[in-house]
Amino acid sequence: MKRKHSRLGLGMPELVFVPTQLQKNVWRVVENDRFMENPIMYIIAATKFNVLIDTGVNTSNLLEYLLSGDIEDERFATMPYLVINTHNHFDHIGGNYLFSPKGGPKHEKCVDLCAGDGDTDYTTNFPETCLSAAVGAHSNPYEVTRWLENGEIIQLVPGEHNEILKVLHIPGHTPDSIGLYYPGANLFFSGDFVYPFSSILLNLPHSNFNHYVESLYLLLQYLKAQVFERIRLCCGHSDSNLPGSDLVELWALVENIMQKTAEYKTKMVFGMPCHLYSSDKFELLINGAFVKNIEKLLIKVASKFEKRRLSSNVPPNCKQLQYDAGALYKNGNESKGI
Repeated sequence: MKRKHSRLGLGMPELVFVPTQLQKNVWRVVENDRFMENPIMYIIAATKFNVLIDTGVNTSNLLEYLLSGDIEDERFATMPYLVINTHNHFDHIGGNYLFSPKGGPKHEKCVDLCAGDGDTDYTTNFPETCLSAAVGAHSNPYEVTRWLENGEIIQLVPGEHNEILKVLHIPGHTPDSIGLYYPGANLFFSGDFVYPFSSILLNLPHSNFNHYVESLYLLLQYLKAQVFERIRLCCGHSDSNLPGSDLVELWALVENIMQKTAEYKTKMVFGMPCHLYSSDKFELLINGAFVKNIEKLLIKVASKFEKRRLSSNVPPNCKQLQYDAGALYKNGNESKGI
């Protein structure tokens, strides 16, 4: 879920789903919804199945749209879908029930409906945690059929080591947030962990700034160990081509917040005072009550970073661009049946 306003400039409001090809086998689909969330879903054509990342708000039937042949790639109308949720907010899970309704059976075109296993209680309790009630949305019951571990690998093309999706747990915006790294395309699908020019929400009931800081630190290290200058971030809103290097700017903003040197504006959100911090591209909205404990948080996080530095010779300041991420996200598992 994101807040502020849409800057996608689609120019075709009469269309619910607007597809755009990003690479030979990667498309984005933007949904024009009544809540003005404009979530971005992504489709990757693999060898025997398609990967669908998030299912939007459910303004219209997403599955019917995908099978209609409207997208100029016949694989999307013929091959089944492995559906992956980046997190459980209503604007990313709205179409889940079309693929895997509560109580089953799965649709014949659904391989599995996947979610990160970081907090399965939170994820499965989606009627109370997906924020639909806050905006007057409705989310139909669905069933997660496969839980994804941190570091798990989904093989897209058999025998091709770069044709994979690597699952990275990145809690903070929600406890179950995950990202997907696609080395063959130099893409990282970030969900709502990051997007530019609109408030990244860390003020929600289940958001955690502490977890967000740690996730950002680890993600930076991991991506720095890849071909960092080529990586593009495919965000859940606003942008599908954000340079991975922009995470350095986001990290600098987080550091300034922790050191209490960042300026902020106070906003009332759902009756709660929040602090809005901004850099050139990014905004972080944090619960004001949580910010009052920033000294305790700084000590806690600094202690964890120091332990990592001593154990791996990694400097705590990500702007120094020196990383050894070999031990990070090391729980890599071979693909389970895919």
